Amino acid sequence: MRRLEPELAFVLSSVAAFFASEKRQALASSATAVNNWNLVVELADHHRLVFLLHDVMAASEWPGVPDATRNKLRAMRTAGAARYEFLGKEIPEVLSLFGKSGLKPLLFRGPFFARRYYGDPSLRQCDDLDIMVSSSEYLSAAEVLRTTGYSARPGLALSEEMDYVRRGWSVSFSRPTGCSAIDISIRLLPVNYAIPEQYEFWAQGAQSVEFDGARALVPLPHKTLLATALHGYKHLWKRLVWLADIAAISKSETPESLAPAWREAEALGAGRIMSFGFGLAKRMGWIGPHERPEKDTRRMFEAQADYALLLAREAGGRPANRLLDFVFQASLRDSAGDMLRFASAMLGNRRKV
Repeated sequence: MRRLEPELAFVLSSVAAFFASEKRQALASSATAVNNWNLVVELADHHRLVFLLHDVMAASEWPGVPDATRNKLRAMRTAGAARYEFLGKEIPEVLSLFGKSGLKPLLFRGPFFARRYYGDPSLRQCDDLDIMVSSSEYLSAAEVLRTTGYSARPGLALSEEMDYVRRGWSVSFSRPTGCSAIDISIRLLPVNYAIPEQYEFWAQGAQSVEFDGARALVPLPHKTLLATALHGYKHLWKRLVWLADIAAISKSETPESLAPAWREAEALGAGRIMSFGFGLAKRMGWIGPHERPEKDTRRMFEAQADYALLLAREAGGRPANRLLDFVFQASLRDSAGDMLRFASAMLGNRRKV
């Protein structure tokens, strides 16, 4: 793997120290190599790792970090904690409304995920709450939100909205007094990714949990791991927080509880996607080499990992290269047949658009 710029290397080292406290002693030397502390903050914020960075730096007594950067990170952490306090009140309200309507929402990521896998719901940055419902319950869920002051984006006619949802896109609901968008979907990935999953797959064996007095369903741990890998794949791993999520799940659950993730991924034709996400998190130093003995030894892995890190370096400023992005995603499919189905579905979707 290519050598990383010192600013990105410092962010990665800080996250590694979050997962393994013995790595904190190496942060001081990593900090001396940093040339641009504003870029460190920019990268951490883009990758939704600012709060992890702050807490690790504070616990390590800010080794080599300038005062201006400390103050900026503290202000961002304080604002984030306040936001999550507000969000923590909004989410139970929404879940209670769904429960009273007999709906069975499935939660992905968000504050409950952060509480379960990071130990603090305010520690993992997120911009919205992802909720999945069955296709038969989507209209009811949307109506519950609309009658309580939420509006949908994009603004579509009802028939168009249902077609939009059936294609696998989420509809984002928000209200003026709310803190965060609530994204409702019936699938994890759009249908043009040619991976056969939907609500019923993720809800198999789902666990009922309580979040501040309200109840909802969360996928089994191995399905949560698989969903995280697929979500990162969908977005080209442009935010490294999804790799941190993989590490957090891996360190919180037993190997036995996560083992079915690889079998189910292969059944979906996504075994290589699962292995790549796990392998990349391991390459970051966030997962120990002993945590899963399997290793992706394909020569192509190095090129794929380099491309993923190229995207990570840009902090969102890189113009999209659709051809290279397409080749990257296609190369992570399990077989030539999977690649062909993916290409056909993508091209078919473009013709419709």
